[in-house]
Amino acid sequence: MSLSDLYLSFFYKKQLVFGLLSLLTFNALQAQSYSKNCFESKEYYNPSIQEELEIFTKAYIANQSNKAINRGKITIPVVVHIVTQGFERGITDEQVQSQITALNRDYNLENADINIVHPDFQDRIANVGFNFCLASVDPNGNPTNGITRRNTPIENVASDDNSWWYTPEEGQPAWDPEKYLNIWVTKVTLGFAGFATNPGQVSPDRDGVVIDPRFFGMDGLATPPFHLGRVGVHEVGHYFNLKHPWNTNCEENDFVADTPLQNTGYSGCPDMDESSCGSRDITANFMNNSEDACVAMFTQGQAMRMQAALIGARSGLLNGNSCEPYFPTVSGTEIKVYPNPASFYFCIEVGSSNLEQIPYFIYDIRGAKVEEGVVLPNSRQHFPTYRNGVYFIQFMNGLEESFVQKIVIRS
Repeated sequence: MSLSDLYLSFFYKKQLVFGLLSLLTFNALQAQSYSKNCFESKEYYNPSIQEELEIFTKAYIANQSNKAINRGKITIPVVVHIVTQGFERGITDEQVQSQITALNRDYNLENADINIVHPDFQDRIANVGFNFCLASVDPNGNPTNGITRRNTPIENVASDDNSWWYTPEEGQPAWDPEKYLNIWVTKVTLGFAGFATNPGQVSPDRDGVVIDPRFFGMDGLATPPFHLGRVGVHEVGHYFNLKHPWNTNCEENDFVADTPLQNTGYSGCPDMDESSCGSRDITANFMNNSEDACVAMFTQGQAMRMQAALIGARSGLLNGNSCEPYFPTVSGTEIKVYPNPASFYFCIEVGSSNLEQIPYFIYDIRGAKVEEGVVLPNSRQHFPTYRNGVYFIQFMNGLEESFVQKIVIRS
């Protein structure tokens, strides 16, 4: 083993963040006492990705003044692979769409149950600003509904020797993980509801989220008390580099400044006044193990970690054009940004509007503002391009509403 290997081994053992697989246990016969255990994987496909991401994440958080940036809805294309063995063949397109709806609800702070968060933590609630959509274009450029289906005789994915769900022979291969969030829905046994991979933890063909049908979405086979799509919300949090907020020794291990130390992950529906490690716990946090109706929020620190993962190790998701074209509207005004990708210039075209002018703000991928101004109704304005990269144009209606268009510059 080289010196660099020894350093990396020490680094990952000490940081603990690298290579976490969230494996969530369930008991179908005792749903009300359902508890979830976490399994820490020892497999590291590319540990340098996690090392670089942690460095990037610290710098990103330092530059955001401990406040997550909401640039509107950043669209993330999703493909759902249904790998069935029996009763799972009842997974409908509607159940799949209900999971997408749940993700968009909770990652955009549109859930109506935010009042279950203890008043002490209300000021930490974050709007992550991620918008999820089922892909409309497959890796070959063909139209798709973002759902694949495959029958298989295999029944168990929850062990290393049966990790077949992504193989061409018995499962469904991943679509390009640089461009799609892959979610596999399949029967998960050995007491697990699902699991997810951190950036760089596994080979690209396994990268994504796996969820049992009984814990997927809000429709069809989804089973109470995990029928609000929040197992998916939890697992996607792991996919974007979040960890569980607890440690049995009351030691820091999730690398999030605004989640207090706690020594239990909580199950069932805990009281909001629960405490451990000498302080009150955020029992309603999505990364706890509480029932779906008893979790309701991400913190600002968690949102910043996920934003850093998206623009860092998972930035490829920003470059795909595999969702329906997204033209933001402000007060009924259609706004188009083209060409995209752009080489030497891009245009902002505005339709008729009851607004006299529409403010815009352009940010680079690190969140730094590079330009601001206004666009006018019934006009087309040309803009010279910036350095190569991904940028976000935020349009405002003068009140609180805003919409974001992503543009890629490739000179």
